[in-house]
Amino acid sequence: MITTSTVARAQKWLINFIDLQLFLTCVSLPILIGWGMPLSAASIVGNLIFMPFLTVFLLLASLIFFSELLHIPQGALIFLLEKISSAWLFCMHYGQREWLFGFPTLPIGLLLVILVIPFIIICLRFSIDQNRRIGLFLLFISAIYLISHIGNTQRNHTFSIQSGHGAWHCLRKHNQLILIDDRASSGIKSTSSTIDYSLLPELIKATGSRTIDHLIITAPGQTTFATLQYLLEKTTVKNIYLSWWQGSPNKKFWRAFFALKETAKRTECHWHTIYKKSVTIALNAHEFVEIQVDKTIENKAKNIEYPSLKISHIIDNQANTLYAASK
Repeated sequence: MITTSTVARAQKWLINFIDLQLFLTCVSLPILIGWGMPLSAASIVGNLIFMPFLTVFLLLASLIFFSELLHIPQGALIFLLEKISSAWLFCMHYGQREWLFGFPTLPIGLLLVILVIPFIIICLRFSIDQNRRIGLFLLFISAIYLISHIGNTQRNHTFSIQSGHGAWHCLRKHNQLILIDDRASSGIKSTSSTIDYSLLPELIKATGSRTIDHLIITAPGQTTFATLQYLLEKTTVKNIYLSWWQGSPNKKFWRAFFALKETAKRTECHWHTIYKKSVTIALNAHEFVEIQVDKTIENKAKNIEYPSLKISHIIDNQANTLYAASK
């Protein structure tokens, strides 16, 4: 029977847990911001669920280890460990990329101030009660989020991220992010490292967001398709643009191409094929990005041919070129 004292102890434990998790989150903010790593809105709930799984998992793993040393049958323990692992993986499937949010990069001095403030709040534990301290932690995280985003979302932000044999060219304007793959995904050694530890962190540090509104592929290729498929798995890409191509590539090329299209369909990413006519991406009523079709390129190694692209934009009544194929 659940008594009033049991409920009170459980409530006290939960408040202490939330208090500790918010403190650790605040302390880790400078590291997350500096590295361009996102924060999950469900981190506290996730840790609350994960702790029992981790405790039982480590207990069963330890029992299996000592049972093996003592030559004791451990079939039942292994069965329980597999069930626990399956249950955890089942819970992981409910995670959503939309829960992740980032912070644009901040000056090193401000990051040091952010690191100190959580400890000041903890030192006030004798002056304010625990509920108010939790409120201060939440207010602190919200304030840092607002400060880091002020003046960033509406700024004309053009930058490049070096990768592979080329670079990712990025344009951030009116809360829209346009990403151009200028051979950035070709010639890379590791797809996961390039996306997880180079591209996405740099996007977060520059814009505070992992969402890509428009992804433009300048040259088709097996490695390019595989890399972009992984990108679609890791973050939200709303639109993808690829110029038409023709030829007789190998089976690996076809397999990677259809895998990318299937992933785009599954993640509700709109697929746009660029033919002979130019494509316009509207940023607002007067500003836009234009993708123009240029001369045909023949790639004998891949046994395909495709048109080169020229990508320009009109912003603040000024025309600029974002990308043009090298001659």
